[in-house]
Amino acid sequence: MLTSMGRFWDWQWRSHYQIKRLLKSGFGLHKKQASCTGAYYCAEGADRSSISPPADPSTSKEQDCPEEASKSTNSPPASGSPPNKEETKPYTLRNRIGLVLGIVALIVGLALPAPSSMYNVAGKMALKSASPKLLEAGATENVLVVEKGKVKEIPDIAKFLAWSKAKAPKVHSTTLKKARAMKNCLAVMLIMIIWWICESVPWGITALLPVAVFPVAGVCNAAKASAPYAHKIIILFIAAFFIAEAMLKWNLHRRIALAIVDFIGASPRRIVLGFMVASAFLSMWISNTATAMMMMPMALAIILHTVEVGKRLQAQGELSDVDFTPGAYAFGSCLMLGIAWACNTGGMGTLIGTPPNIIYAGMLESIFPGAPPVDFARWLVLGIPLCWISTIVFWALLVFVLRRPEIKEIPGGSRLIKEERRKLGPWSKGEKAVGIILLLLALMWIFRAEKHIGAVTIYGLSTIFPWIHDSTIAVIMAIVLFIVPISLEKNEFALTWDWAVKIPWGIVLLFGGGFSLAAAIKSTGAAAWVGAQLAQLAEWPLLGLMLGVGIPITAVSTVATNTATTTVFMPILATMATATAFDPRFLMILGCLAAQCAYALPVSTTPNAICFGSGYIRMLDMVIIGIITSIVGLLIVIFGSLVLMGPAFGVSPYVVPPWAGG
Repeated sequence: MLTSMGRFWDWQWRSHYQIKRLLKSGFGLHKKQASCTGAYYCAEGADRSSISPPADPSTSKEQDCPEEASKSTNSPPASGSPPNKEETKPYTLRNRIGLVLGIVALIVGLALPAPSSMYNVAGKMALKSASPKLLEAGATENVLVVEKGKVKEIPDIAKFLAWSKAKAPKVHSTTLKKARAMKNCLAVMLIMIIWWICESVPWGITALLPVAVFPVAGVCNAAKASAPYAHKIIILFIAAFFIAEAMLKWNLHRRIALAIVDFIGASPRRIVLGFMVASAFLSMWISNTATAMMMMPMALAIILHTVEVGKRLQAQGELSDVDFTPGAYAFGSCLMLGIAWACNTGGMGTLIGTPPNIIYAGMLESIFPGAPPVDFARWLVLGIPLCWISTIVFWALLVFVLRRPEIKEIPGGSRLIKEERRKLGPWSKGEKAVGIILLLLALMWIFRAEKHIGAVTIYGLSTIFPWIHDSTIAVIMAIVLFIVPISLEKNEFALTWDWAVKIPWGIVLLFGGGFSLAAAIKSTGAAAWVGAQLAQLAEWPLLGLMLGVGIPITAVSTVATNTATTTVFMPILATMATATAFDPRFLMILGCLAAQCAYALPVSTTPNAICFGSGYIRMLDMVIIGIITSIVGLLIVIFGSLVLMGPAFGVSPYVVPPWAGG
C-alpha cells in the first residue's frame, strides 16, 4: 500500500513539473536586472521585439527585464520571432506545501458532512417557495418559527429534517442539496485561497477551478460556473489593457513621465516629487508594473550620476559626510522608495488603475445584481483625492522625516532630464493618435452618465444610448486603435495584434475565477452562512470595525498579492456587511483600498520588488519604512473613505440599501 502511494505521489510531482514546464514554455524574459511582473514591460525605451510576455502573472515576481535595452524604434515585434528562454526559479517549499495543502483541504472539505448551521440556512432557502399551509403546519408542530409568512428561525435542525422528510420530501431533498453545495463551494474557495497565496499553481489556472469542480461537486452547472468569465467588467479590463499596450508601443508613457519630472524641478526633493507624481499619474492608466519598470532605470541613471559626481567632489574634500554606498545613500533609497509607493497609490485613482478596483466593481454587481453600477466618473470622486493625498503625504514623510536626502542639489539633474526628453525627438504620428484616443476615452468615461449640479443637468452619453456601459466605451476605443492607420505602406496601425496579444491573460482569468466564486457563494447560500457567523461584529464601534477589516487585509496583502487578497475578501466582506447591517459597499470599498496599502516587503507589490532590485534599498529600511507607510496609508484610506464614500457613491455606513436586503 505504501509503495503504491509512493509511486502515486512520485507520478503526481513529475506530472506537476511537466505541466509547469509546458505552461511556461516559449514565454519569459532574460534575467539580468530587476524583477518585473504582470505586463512584461521593459524600461529605457527597450526594443520589445526581442521580448516575449510571461505565461501568467502568478510567476510575475520571477520575470525579469533586460539590463541594457536598445533604443526604441517604435516598431512592433517581429511576427513569429523566437521567444527568449526563461531563467526559472526553483519550485520552493512554500509552493510545494501550498500545492499539497490545497489538495488535502479540497478533499477533506468535500468529504466532511455539512455543519448543522448550514442546514439551518439551507432549510430557510428551501422553504422560500413553500406553501403557507406547509409553513403553518411546521409552526404548529414547533418545527419552524414563522413571522409574516416567512421562516425566521429553525430551532432544532434534526427535528426539522425528520419532519420535512415525512411531510415535505421535496423541501428535505432541496435542503440536503443546498447544504452540500454550500459546503463544497467553501471547500473550493479554500483551495483557491491556499493556491493563490502560496502561488503553487499559476493564478489563471487556479482561477479555472470553479469551472472544473463546481459541476462535479454539485455547486452549480457548467453554464453558471462559466458565465462570469465573460462579465462586462472583464471585457472592460481587456480593453483597458489594449489601450495601455498602445501607450507602451509608442512610448507615450515615457514622454508624459519625463515632461512631469522636468516641469517640477531638479533639486533632490523636487526630483523625488517629480518621479512620484509621474509614477502616480501613469499608474492611474497603465499597470503599476509597467510604470515602475519605466521609472526605475531613469531614476537609477540620476542616482548613478550623483554618485559619480559626488565621489569626485569627495576626492576634492567636499561631501565628506555622505556615504554613496548602495543602501546607505539616503537620496538613492528615498527616490526608489518614492517610485514604488507612488506606483501603488496611483492605482487607487481610477477604476482601471489596478486590478483590485475592477474586482470590487465586478463582485459588487455579481453578489448584488440590483446595486448601482460602479462607473469610472464616480470612482474618480473617491480615488483621485485618496491617490494624491497619499502620494504627497508619502513624499513628505520620505524627504522630510524617514529618508531625508543628504545632498542639497543634483549636479546636472535638470540637464539629464532634458537630455532624455531630447532623445525622444518630436511627437510621432503614433503618439499623437494614441494620445488623442486616450483623451477621448477619458472624457467619454467621465461624461457617460448624466451629471446633476444643483438645478443644472449635464446630459451624458447614456441619455442617448441608455444601455451603454464603461466597457462599451473602452471596447469601442480599443477597436479604434486597430483601425487608425499610422503607415499603410508598412501595414502599421495605432495598435496591432502582435502587441495586443501580450496583455496579461492570467489576470483576466483570475477576474473570471473570482467572479465565478463570488456568484456561487451568493447563490448557494454560503454567503448567508458566513454572514451569520460574523453577526456579532455589529457590536463593534465603527472605527474599530474599519480597523478590524483593514489591518488583516493589509497584513495578508503584504505577503500575498493585492489582486488575490481582494478576490478572496470581497465575498466575505459583502456577507459581513449584510450580517452587521452595513451598506455592503462601505466594507467592500474599504477592503479593496486596504489591500493596496502593502508597502513593507519586496514581495508585497511588483513596484516594491522592482525598485528593491535596484540595490539602493536595504531590506531593513524597506521593512521599517514600509510598515510606517502602510499604517499611514491605511489611516488615510479609513478616514478618506468616511469622508468621500458618501459624495462618490451615496454610501452611509449604517443605512442598508434595498438591493442589499435592507
